[in-house]
Amino acid sequence: MSPEARKRVVSMIKDAVDQGLCVKKATSLVGISDSTYYIWKEEPELVDKRTKHHRTKRERVVTNPQTKMAIPQEVREKIIAQLRDPQMAHLSPRHIQIWSTFNSGVHLASVRTYQRIAKEIGRTFKKSHKRSGFMVNPDGKIVVRRRSCRADRPNQVYMWDISYLKNKNGKKIYLFLVEDLYSRKIVGAEFFESQTAENAVKFFKRILKENGITKGHKLVVHSDNGPAMRSMPLIKLFEEYGILLSLSRPHISNDNPFIESLFRTLKHAYGCNVRHVITVDECNKVLAKIVHSYNFERPHSSIGYVTPGIRHEGIDKENEFLNTLKKAQEAHFIAHENRYIGKKMRKYERVGAQFLNPDLGVRVINGIEEVPASGFLSRWASLMLKNGSLVMATHKPSDKNSDFAPL
Repeated sequence: MSPEARKRVVSMIKDAVDQGLCVKKATSLVGISDSTYYIWKEEPELVDKRTKHHRTKRERVVTNPQTKMAIPQEVREKIIAQLRDPQMAHLSPRHIQIWSTFNSGVHLASVRTYQRIAKEIGRTFKKSHKRSGFMVNPDGKIVVRRRSCRADRPNQVYMWDISYLKNKNGKKIYLFLVEDLYSRKIVGAEFFESQTAENAVKFFKRILKENGITKGHKLVVHSDNGPAMRSMPLIKLFEEYGILLSLSRPHISNDNPFIESLFRTLKHAYGCNVRHVITVDECNKVLAKIVHSYNFERPHSSIGYVTPGIRHEGIDKENEFLNTLKKAQEAHFIAHENRYIGKKMRKYERVGAQFLNPDLGVRVINGIEEVPASGFLSRWASLMLKNGSLVMATHKPSDKNSDFAPL
């Protein structure tokens, strides 16, 4: 800018300040800083001594190293086709990536790539923050204490609860739900018109028969303090089969977190509702499709992204599923090694035992395994070893893949 032009700018700013506008606001309107204004005001004849003061913007060359890792267009189109497949509309991008890899045996891209492309095409899942209408019945005294449960095989620890939905007439229909702790499989689900003790007994007789639970099976059933859960007819049925009952503490839903989370998944992720039907039989037909999809189509994050149905069938089926994903990823790694930052692949490994309300000793041991250098956990372990409270907590099965590890 020439000295004459700077003088005109300074004069304009002075007039604006005289009329009540602050210097900072006036200079920002002109497009210069207030410090530049003061320099021009003190030295109006100041000349730009830079030899190349009329600089042109250099064209920017993008040299992002990640451009070399971009997936080809044909692979991107395949991923988009999978994300838009109507048969996978109820699955998240993470679940679609796992299932497509397992079914085709070909690893197209990482989970993060699927999620990024899903966001670009508008195929996202918004998490609902609405509260689910769970029935809470804390009245009455506690007859059974809460147990610390560990499951190393299917049909070892069951969790159950009751929720409700409204049918077409606005009437409450009660959903009885039982989930296996080890596999997270829904082993029993049925709608009833009321949450009575008779319906609970009828429901569990069917569940025990379908899952091969006989007398002396040493099954543990955990629930909250609802009237149906604490009813004498149901307790007598459990005593007949030798089933141990575990109840949550009053007013504390966190003692039965997995079944509460399952209700949320069914109601929100699957959109389970019965507002378009009237009878209980019609409600159960709707429920059967959702339960089958949850058990055999939806990989579960808590069990290493294996479907609950596959994990419930046994270790061989579970390892077969994981090995298929692992081999597909290894083949993709060999062909596209530059796309793996740090040369790290995802570990498709079978997870171990599952815990419900673990005691302090179990939490300390698990924490030390994850963070061996934790001084805090080490001090806790030393203190508990001295008073003998860590003896039972350190007990673990010798074989991680054993189907018959003790509780």
